[in-house]
Amino acid sequence: CPPGYYQNVTGQAFCFACKLGTHSTSTGATSEETCNPCKAGKYGDKAGLAECTPCPVGYYCNNDGMMRALLCPIGKYTDITGALECDECMPGHYQDGTVGTASCSSCSVGKHYNGTGANSSALCHLCAAGKFSDKDGMSTCSTCPTGQYQPSTGETKCMECTAIDKLKTHNADHTGCIDNNALRSSSIVEEMFSTGGAFYISFGISALFAVLCGIMQYKREMAPENTVGMI
Repeated sequence: CPPGYYQNVTGQAFCFACKLGTHSTSTGATSEETCNPCKAGKYGDKAGLAECTPCPVGYYCNNDGMMRALLCPIGKYTDITGALECDECMPGHYQDGTVGTASCSSCSVGKHYNGTGANSSALCHLCAAGKFSDKDGMSTCSTCPTGQYQPSTGETKCMECTAIDKLKTHNADHTGCIDNNALRSSSIVEEMFSTGGAFYISFGISALFAVLCGIMQYKREMAPENTVGMI
């Protein structure tokens, strides 16, 4: 008898096939006991198999002696052959209404999902105001950087508060802009330097000291010798 078959009675013109879910690599087998159950990760969907078939991607075989592979349910996947179980879609991903898949789809930019095993794209939530997501498949949205804000939901980037006013910064939840008190308190100095006022003031002070020094020198030169020390 060839592999996958046996004959336990003498004088027969045929051999018996190993049942579904089993296989045999032996030749000349004389007992059904040589037909071994397919191991988990494989299946036997035909009688008389010498080898069992590995479960394909998108399927799993979680028990010995399986006669068919099982489809991965919605929200799960497997990208390897011979899988014993399917993996849940990772955070930021989902499986929308399709069974037996080798991968999950990604939540699009501006959205996120921080759970596993998502079985619908509806579970991909819009990023809240003050946050953004600029990549597919994100589990969480990022808070706008310092000095930036985003008043809308589902956005892929934030905006600079300084585009509104150079003395603005973000509020507590990055949904808008407020006065930057640290910058506002130094605005006079900033204004002086930006408009050149500081230069003129420093020049004026220097000129005043030069005039005073000239007057003092003139008085020294014109005063009698015995009164110079009094000036």
